[in-house]
This record gives sequence, structure tokens and C-alpha cells, in this order.
Amino acid sequence: MFRVTPQGDETVLYSFAGGSSDGAGPESLIQGRDGNFYGTTSLGGISACARPEPVSQQGPSECGTVFEVTPDGEESVLYFFSGKADGGAPNASLVQASDGSLLGTCASGGIANQANGAAGGGVLFRILGTGFEEVVYAFDGSNGNGALPTSLMQAADGNFYVTTDLGDTANLGAIVRVTADGAEWVVYSFLGGMDGRFPSTPLIQGSDGSFYGVTGFGGLKDEGTFFRLRPSGQEAVLYQFGTDQAGGTGPLTIVADGNRAFLGVTAGGGSSACVDGCGTVYQVAPSGTESALYQFGKYVSGNLVSSDDAMAVVESAAGTVYGITADDGQFGGGTFFSLRPDGVLSTLHAFGSKGS
Repeated sequence: MFRVTPQGDETVLYSFAGGSSDGAGPESLIQGRDGNFYGTTSLGGISACARPEPVSQQGPSECGTVFEVTPDGEESVLYFFSGKADGGAPNASLVQASDGSLLGTCASGGIANQANGAAGGGVLFRILGTGFEEVVYAFDGSNGNGALPTSLMQAADGNFYVTTDLGDTANLGAIVRVTADGAEWVVYSFLGGMDGRFPSTPLIQGSDGSFYGVTGFGGLKDEGTFFRLRPSGQEAVLYQFGTDQAGGTGPLTIVADGNRAFLGVTAGGGSSACVDGCGTVYQVAPSGTESALYQFGKYVSGNLVSSDDAMAVVESAAGTVYGITADDGQFGGGTFFSLRPDGVLSTLHAFGSKGS
């Protein structure tokens, strides 16, 4: 876990040790209302874990943790998953609910049946305190249910909305609403094709009460979609990625910006310096009008032109976008960048040097 200032100064706050006393492979991070940071690791911990991916693709089999880190870098594990009824392999950002509790999702554990195999369909969980966890809802992948939850958000009505990778009738992903006391129903089931498939990032609730999100696949070119979902379950695809290669392909994330529009990054498209395009930072309006704010390019000849494979973005109050990339940069370990409203990108820090 690291901290980077807007000027590019980086400090490593905590290095995960793995094994039976710590987590490994941190997946997400939020700052709680108490000022401390909370996150999940997909690995580490004390128990072997059945996972949804094929055995040939599995690495270490520990089930993961929920952890807390203070601003000074002191870490403690709040919960070790067992991979059984309590869930395993937490895979999405935690949410601090309106009542102050921490909720998250696991990709495995819960209920195992013919629909999801021995790994289980995953769970929505709540952390009650150090060492205490309760399952709010267990996904089983049957008709009328999702499986393999991938993201979580709490809506204005207090309910939780979960995207799932599989489950329901078409098995191409669903959006599931779960109440605080565990009542569940599928709001929308993706059908593939023009409709989109495999939603994996948290929904954003707009000022109109509708939910907006992206799918990594589907649409005219099977390069992903930007969609709107009414609370009543009516879905509409507002933009199809890949129809304009310059706008990016394969959206990875979406966040609200300060202009009642949405920001995100794409895995491909944009500059042809990479085989499938180097990715973009994009903006899309609720109407579906999309534009690329920046097209990433490869690291060339010692100059930090930029970096491909952008992973996440946030926007400051002044309109500057900050983000990270997973590849390239001066040391080949990715970059921390800023993108000004006028389209000028600066690499503030290059990861991969000793101690970075």
C-alpha cells in the first residue's frame, strides 16, 4: 500500500507479507469515516480456498482477508475468510454503508450447487468487528439469482446493488438488488450481443435516480457498452465501445465527474502504438455522447510519453484527473499520472524503481 502526492512523491505505507498471519494481493482500498483505510486481499490467510477459475489457472489457494491500515502504516487484519459459508477470495472494493458498517463481496464460498460448482457462487458480507463477519446474502447462480459478484454500491434508497459475472437465465451477468436484511432480487439480467455482458464495475447513481455502468463486452463490436438502468429494471445501451476506435475499447471503470457526466478508462483502442490500442481516458454524458480525453501511448526512447493499460481514475475538485497505469513508464512498472482539463498529461511518478 503506497501514498503518492499530487507532486509525485511516493511513500510505501505497508508491505503485505502473506502467509497465515497476513493478506496478500490487495484488491481495493477505501478511506473510512474514521480516517483509516480499509481494503481486501484476494490471497493470504489461514484456509485453503476453492476458487471459481479453472484449477490450471489458480495460484496460491488461501482465501483472503479484510484489513485496516492507519495513515501511519499500521496494519491489522479484521477478518480471515475460510472459503466456506462465509465466502472466500474477496474481489471488489468495500463499501462503508450509511450505518457505518463495512460491506463487500467474495467471488467464491457461500452456497455450492450444480449451478456454480464446488467453489460456491460467492457472497455479500458485512464486517461486524475484528474477527466477526456475517453473510448478508449468498449467491447460488440459479435462475432468478446471480453468481460470482464483481462489484458493490449502496443506492440512495439504502439498498445495495451488486453486479455479477454469471448467473440468472442467460448466465452472462446480472444486476442484483439486496436489502440490508438480505432480501434479494435480480433487477436486470444481461443477454449478450447488443445488450452487453459481464458487468464488473460499480454502478453510479445519477441525479435522475437511474443507474449508469459499463460492461466489458457486448455491443456492436463486442468491445463493451455504457448503459443506463432504471430502478424499475428497464435497461438501455447508450454507447457501444469500438464503434469509434479512437474512443477506446473494453471499458475498465467508470466514475462520476463534476459535470454530471462520467469518466473512465479503457483497456484498448486509441493509439495504435499497442497491438490492440493503448487505451484511453474517456468521458461520456448521460445522453451517451462519448469522447476520448486522452489516448495512451507506449513508453519510447526514455521519454515518459505515457503508458498503456490504465487502471483507475479519480477527479479533483479543480477538474484534474489522476490515475494509475499497470505497464510501461521509466522502470516498466507503471505510472501515476495527472490529466489536466486542457488534455495535457503528466507522469508524476514511475513505479518499478527499488523500493517503489
